[in-house]
Amino acid sequence: MTAPNPYSAPNPYAAPQSDGLSPTADSGELWDASTGQRFGTFIIDYIGVVCLAIGVGVVMALAGSMDAVDQTPDYLFGVTVMSLYYIGFEGLLGRTPGKMLLGTRVVQAEGGRPSLLQIVGRSFIRFVPFEAFSALGGGRMWHDSWSGTRVITTRGPG
Repeated sequence: MTAPNPYSAPNPYAAPQSDGLSPTADSGELWDASTGQRFGTFIIDYIGVVCLAIGVGVVMALAGSMDAVDQTPDYLFGVTVMSLYYIGFEGLLGRTPGKMLLGTRVVQAEGGRPSLLQIVGRSFIRFVPFEAFSALGGGRMWHDSWSGTRVITTRGPG
């Protein structure tokens, strides 16, 4: 076995190296997602939550537990499904399907991977009345600022 030559040129066919946060992680610079990206992810993820709710409803109907569905208040069912969607995707992958499609990711305010507690808090803060209108103020949304997270773009400034 021979030692690698420190003076040789880098392999142009080698896979690029990254920490997976963003293409800008090498420079240490992170760019917040644009308002358009945030709105787009909201729409895509809303459709995803509705699809998950339909899927859960179908599975429960096939399992013969429709009495449980009928006795569960709609709001509680919606909160449960939406929590499963956001905590599941953001907790495991750091991004939801909407964020994957539009090139954004959830990170800590400083740029690291958020903790599960931050993801859970961020998900439940979404249920605060009028939280969706916090985007109109021009700053960070409540579920970002209150949980110490932010949403960055993985495709550069834009």
